[in-house]
Amino acid sequence: MKITDYNGEWLNAPEVYDISDEYIHLMTQPQTDFWQKTNYGYRRNTGHAYLLPIEKDDFTYDVRVSFKGKELYDQAGLFLYFDEENWAKASLETGLNDSLMLGSVVTCSGYSDWALAFELKPCISEIYYRLHKKDHDYLIEYSIDGTQYSELRMFHLPVDKGLKLGIYACSPMDSSFEAIMDHWKLQPLKWNEDTHI
Repeated sequence: MKITDYNGEWLNAPEVYDISDEYIHLMTQPQTDFWQKTNYGYRRNTGHAYLLPIEKDDFTYDVRVSFKGKELYDQAGLFLYFDEENWAKASLETGLNDSLMLGSVVTCSGYSDWALAFELKPCISEIYYRLHKKDHDYLIEYSIDGTQYSELRMFHLPVDKGLKLGIYACSPMDSSFEAIMDHWKLQPLKWNEDTHI
């Protein structure tokens, strides 16, 4: 299916973006983020996310995200969203000394966690994500080449209604960068079929 066939909608649309049949191109705005309470106390639901309403019980979703951040915490990746207090994201994120961190955040009942997998070489600017949903359980995988996938995060979200799925990008600091999302695919569940988990 084409991206335009999915009837997606913006959560906090950026001022500059372009949506075609094959890709989404956007420019983030400064001081945008997704985070809830934990440790810092503040609540942020201002990042840019393009989301598709999902009615299927179980599925596998693929997307490729390309970007080059400019400031600390610039990030772009996959986004799973029920409401402000229940969501998950997986992304590349700009770290200290221009490093790139691969990580994820799961927010449940209004509290976020933050798990960093490892640092990637600064020359890497795009990554493939694959999300599997089986009942209330989720598995996020990542790939550098779009062929060989590795596990990033397995988690549980006990929410039943209002699932939306797509991509996000945000600039928590005073920054702005370009991101491109393409290779969208929503298909029958591949968990345990294409994975070893």
